[in-house]
Parts: sequence; C-alpha cells; structure tokens
Amino acid sequence: LLPKNLAEPIMAAGLPVSTSEHVGLAVAYSAVATEDRKVEPYGKDNDEIMTRKGRWNGRTILCLGDSYTELEQPIADLRGQWFGEKNMKLTRMQQAATDFRAQEKMSKELTI
Repeated sequence: LLPKNLAEPIMAAGLPVSTSEHVGLAVAYSAVATEDRKVEPYGKDNDEIMTRKGRWNGRTILCLGDSYTELEQPIADLRGQWFGEKNMKLTRMQQAATDFRAQEKMSKELTI
C-alpha cells in the first residue's frame, strides 16, 4: 500500500491505486487458491510435477487499481525466451546439485 503522499499524485493523474481492501482480498485468495499446474520445477523435480494440482506455491499477485494479475506463471512460461535456454538448463543443474529436500525428508522419516 502506498503512503498518502505517494498515492495522491498518482490518483490526481487518474492512474489506478489499490485500496487496502482490494489488496486484502488478493492475500486471502492466495491463501486458499488452487493451481492446475505448478509454476515450474525446481532442482531434482521431474517434469511430471508440473501437472500436479494443489495449493498455490510460488505465485505473486499484482494489485493495480481494481485489477489482479498473477505474475509468476507467465514469467516462468517465457523464461526460456528472456533468460535463455542454456541459462535455464545450467541453473536447473545448479539447483539439482544443491537440492537436499529428498534427503531431508528421508532423514526425518528415519528419526520418527
């Protein structure tokens, strides 16, 4: 939310400013929303994970005036174009090299 001194010139120019209620609705939605697919795989995740339905994870909502726009999926969908396919592949390999999630889960299961 914008402080009054920043919101006033924006509103005076006829540009959109979100109300606290509007932003609160976005926060509430993100807490209960579901997704048809994951935004993108991470580390050692296989590509099958992309088709899993579930709760929102790793998503951002832009509140602009009275509109909402989910940003992360469109950005991820175009990542190969703006980040480069080679950079995507190398970054994914770096993530996989440091992805200890499966090991941590196994360690917890063994100690229970």
